Amino acid sequence: MERINPKVHIMDAGLAYYKSALIYEDELARVRGVMSDNGYIGKKTPVSNDTEGNLFMSFSNPFRTRYIKCRLSGPQDGAFAAEFKEGDKNTVLKLVALSIAYVLAVILAAKYFPWWLLVLCIIGLTILLAACLAPSKLAQHNVRKMIRTLNGRK
Repeated sequence: MERINPKVHIMDAGLAYYKSALIYEDELARVRGVMSDNGYIGKKTPVSNDTEGNLFMSFSNPFRTRYIKCRLSGPQDGAFAAEFKEGDKNTVLKLVALSIAYVLAVILAAKYFPWWLLVLCIIGLTILLAACLAPSKLAQHNVRKMIRTLNGRK
């Protein structure tokens, strides 16, 4: 299992409450499969157990750390509850790369653009930088997709 970054805040992402005729171990294997199918786009993502026995998936890359955890409860009257949590954080590599790109763009703009165009360029670059550092929507999208799949909707 990959080492979990303790600086990544794991937050509630959703709950799937659904009926199933499977026993707990079989349902756990099914949820593991659903998680694996909804990690990296176009390929299966490894799913393991964390120290608390929850299902854990990391689909990180060099620029962003992403985690999804799932705690499966049940069966109670044939119903299961899958509680999802997700975490997302920019890596130092991404922060350094964006900072260097920002400074270089401002220096080049200052050298070649008139002052009023430089101001517009800095405003645009700042907005672009903020958009690049915003939380990822991919983990949230993947959790919503997992919940729909477990609830029997596509």
